Amino acid sequence: MKLYSSRTSPFARKVRVLIHELGLQEQIEELFVDPFAADSELLAVTPLSKIPALAVRADLLIPDSKLIGDYLLKHKPGVLSPPRVPPAPGFSTAG
Repeated sequence: MKLYSSRTSPFARKVRVLIHELGLQEQIEELFVDPFAADSELLAVTPLSKIPALAVRADLLIPDSKLIGDYLLKHKPGVLSPPRVPPAPGFSTAG
């Protein structure tokens, strides 16, 4: 897996801390990119140029720190995902 991030992004830092806490440093290659550069390697992966972005494999890119965290927690053996909070009574998610 490849993590596209920036040293100055607080969202990328959040993902890097989670990777460290889960002991996944050896499985994830971290690439520091400039999301504002027109010739960025990141643009080849995602035209949104959003960081952090986790390239799990050639056909799966996760472009958000919350989604990356959920993915890593769900796919790390032996780690429990945080519980989901149910909606408040009377709150409908249907549109």
